[in-house]
Amino acid sequence: SLHDALPIYIPCILWGKNAQEAADALPGAKLRVTGRLQSRDYVKVVDGVSQTRTAYELSVTQAEFPDAPDFLEETAAFF
Repeated sequence: SLHDALPIYIPCILWGKNAQEAADALPGAKLRVTGRLQSRDYVKVVDGVSQTRTAYELSVTQAEFPDAPDFLEETAAFF
C-alpha cells in the first residue's frame, strides 16, 4: 500500500537568485516551489549486471520563503 512505501525524495535544482536565496536558508526551513518535474534514464552496474534506471528531479522556476509570522514560528520549531 502507499502508506507502507518508503519515503520518496525528489531532488530540486535551483538556479540564479533562487539558488542564492536557498543557499542562505537554514536546514529545515520551509520553501514553496514551482517547477517542472523531469526524468532521465541512466545505467547502473550492480554485481556486474547493467540496469537501466530512471531518476526524477524538479527543475525549480520559482522559489519562495514565506515570511508570515505564523509560518516563521512553525519553522523555528525545527531548530
